[in-house]
Amino acid sequence: MSELVGPLQTAKTDQDVFAFAKPELSARETEVLSLLATGMQTGRIAEKTGLAEITVSKHFRTARQKLRAATREQALIIAMQHGLLKF
Repeated sequence: MSELVGPLQTAKTDQDVFAFAKPELSARETEVLSLLATGMQTGRIAEKTGLAEITVSKHFRTARQKLRAATREQALIIAMQHGLLKF
């Protein structure tokens, strides 16, 4: 099924739709991925942000889903490729 993704552009697959659309992450998803990029583990990210570890993990999970990534490391790479992270 084709979806309109821009002026006169159609996509044939979900991957094609993703290729044209810039993913949007919440401020917290961006924050935890940015901290992951500095080498922090989940526990340290939780301490730094004042969140529970389970909440940090939830932000990783939703970021992975939005970015269609299998792992948080893959989500990090995709977010960096899209210029979504703040350092």
